[in-house]
Amino acid sequence: MKMNRCLIAVASVLFSAISVAGAAEGPVPALEVVGQAERMQQAKVPYHGVVAAVNPDAGTFTLKGKEKERVFRVLAGTRILRDGNAAALGTIRLGEEVRGQATRGGEAWDAVSVFVGTRPEGESKTRKPAAAKEPKVQ
Repeated sequence: MKMNRCLIAVASVLFSAISVAGAAEGPVPALEVVGQAERMQQAKVPYHGVVAAVNPDAGTFTLKGKEKERVFRVLAGTRILRDGNAAALGTIRLGEEVRGQATRGGEAWDAVSVFVGTRPEGESKTRKPAAAKEPKVQ
């Protein structure tokens, strides 16, 4: 019994020394891109619409809206696909239909993905129906 108490005391002293030494090393370095942690925590919101403007120099495109236009920023990690192949922002034309996911970034939206063109016929927007559950018999 005394041996167990001694082992527990030694282990707690060692654990305390390790945690104090780890805290003395300093703070964890910040992310290279400011706001990346917040952007990763934000929910991705689906969008679709018709392109009203494209500005490759500013890295933005604008979608027409019922009440106002929405501006989407294209960041370094944004995936742009046309017919399943990678594309550049400059290839998006006025009047084309686009869809994808975005996160809110101030006044503009940060595009996570951009799919150019209409949804293919075989690609379904609806979910598969859930299998019918059999009632439990008691």
